[in-house]
Amino acid sequence: MESSSKMDMKENTRHDEKNGHFIENHEDIPETFQLYDKEEESDINDEDPECNVVIESAHVTVPDGGYGWLVVFSSYMVHFIIGGVERSAGLLYLQFLERYKESAALTAWLCGVASGVRLMLGPLTGAVANRFSCRAAMVWGGIITCISIIISGFAPNITFLFISFGFLSGIGRSLAYCPAVVIVGLYFHKKRGKAVGVATSGVGFGTFVFPPVIKLLFDYYGFTGAFILIGGITLNLTIFGILMRPLSVHRKIEAIQKRKDEELMVTDVEITILPKSERLDDNLYDSIDFTIPVLQENESSKKNNSFSNLKKRISSVVSFTKSKKSKPKERAKKKFFEFSLLKDFRFTCFCFAILLFTLAFQSAFVFLPAYVDQIGGDDTKAAFSVVIAGVFDGIGRILAGIILDMKKIKPYRIYIYNGIMFVIGGVSFVIPNLTDFVAIAIACGVYGILVGSYISQKSVVIVDLLGPEKLTYSFGIMIVFQGIGMLIGPTIGGFLKDINGKYDYSFYFGGGSMLFGAIILLLSNVIHSMKEKREEP
Repeated sequence: MESSSKMDMKENTRHDEKNGHFIENHEDIPETFQLYDKEEESDINDEDPECNVVIESAHVTVPDGGYGWLVVFSSYMVHFIIGGVERSAGLLYLQFLERYKESAALTAWLCGVASGVRLMLGPLTGAVANRFSCRAAMVWGGIITCISIIISGFAPNITFLFISFGFLSGIGRSLAYCPAVVIVGLYFHKKRGKAVGVATSGVGFGTFVFPPVIKLLFDYYGFTGAFILIGGITLNLTIFGILMRPLSVHRKIEAIQKRKDEELMVTDVEITILPKSERLDDNLYDSIDFTIPVLQENESSKKNNSFSNLKKRISSVVSFTKSKKSKPKERAKKKFFEFSLLKDFRFTCFCFAILLFTLAFQSAFVFLPAYVDQIGGDDTKAAFSVVIAGVFDGIGRILAGIILDMKKIKPYRIYIYNGIMFVIGGVSFVIPNLTDFVAIAIACGVYGILVGSYISQKSVVIVDLLGPEKLTYSFGIMIVFQGIGMLIGPTIGGFLKDINGKYDYSFYFGGGSMLFGAIILLLSNVIHSMKEKREEP
């Protein structure tokens, strides 16, 4: 008796509650989504009374846990190291002022260059991660960061520091930071807000640990020795980069049982054979249609390739019918950059709000220790003002991830996010009017918890605006805007200090910038809501 079975490889898959959320189409997988190509063996045993023919189709699932929590830990430590060093910019600013005797504007600009470069290179480092894997990008990022910071300790002038500590260190930090942010969002779906909140809270803990440690390093080992040790600490980025394992392909197994005396014919199975690599390439080759006959056991088959020894090694990714219609050239154009996303009015407003927020945010952490010195505080109080802000920053990130992920709050997440920005702007106006350290400490705590909440949910809000399939591209564009803010914010703040002789106006400028950004975001949300109401039937 003969029978045939025609397997239709459908493009979409259903949500599997046990295995997690299926990404329904390989085109929906963000560019930095690295996949293992594993060799799988399919064994068919002719000695079994029933022949089990196993058809495997590849689906990418979001674990929402498991190894994803180790990825969260690794991302947490990357944020801890990079965030700790960058949040210590205020202490480094004082060291640079004392050693090189340059203007406040130029010295503050040096502190902002590394952070600005780190963010502005986001799309490029995302492309590097896509080409070589997140793991490789982060390992090289750790190495470059370590070397650049060590040689900064031997800088003869501030120009040398701009190259080593500013540009080279910024490149290394970007290679380590950007993949660490994106990969967490890809490992989680239902728990994305919580996972991102936990991962980014490493910045808060880093801000708690690094400022007093860096102060001690400068006190005990001097300028050069401190930079050598800080460079050694950043080398740990390579270790945590190694732990960033690409998300594996989970295969859905479909077993078709046929009796031994039956012949099974599988036809019209379309696959795409790709070169073996550690990533899901965006440029798919033309699909190949073929028929695989599964023959019943006979003496001839035992002599020539016995049915029991039939093994098919697969080092490819199953492609669906849609891949045959895709245009490689058009998809290649979208490989690195997708600036057409800026046509989305709401997303564009969000990017400008982030730019204006970062103008103020970076300046505050650069000038906060200097402001404490200005009102008569010692170096210890100056360092601990940053520590207090950092501790509450970490708390804010975790709380924001938990609260904004609640079912009743999630639909209003973007509006709450907008409100947080208004409050941060108000706190920025309050700080320069405080002269008591206890009051400043309280203000730093409030500032920290709000800033942590705001920063940690950037990628989550982007998903709310554009969807998870556009996370990689949109996040890269957004951090370019953030990088511009970090690059020029401290310079403007330092320039205002040079003109007025006080740091007060630097904080006033920051508060005004945040409020302006909050207004832009509010207007975009109002316009979007009105548009939705008009489109309702």
